Amino acid sequence: MPKRQTARERAQATVDAAAASTQPSPRTTEGGQNLLVQVSPERWEALKAIAHGRSPDAVVADLIDDYLRKNNIRM
Repeated sequence: MPKRQTARERAQATVDAAAASTQPSPRTTEGGQNLLVQVSPERWEALKAIAHGRSPDAVVADLIDDYLRKNNIRM
């Protein structure tokens, strides 16, 4: 049991450190919020290929819109 407790405490310390280093993203002027994600180099290259010159945020917005439309979700 002591090993389990030690592992749990280390895991909680990791979570606490990550939470302490996270800063809330500011709201945009349109009332939306920013989203910061980390992707692998391979996924980044795929995103650039899909973008065809558009900004990554425009591509992600289009993907979200497509998802909402395909699933009949109204916002």
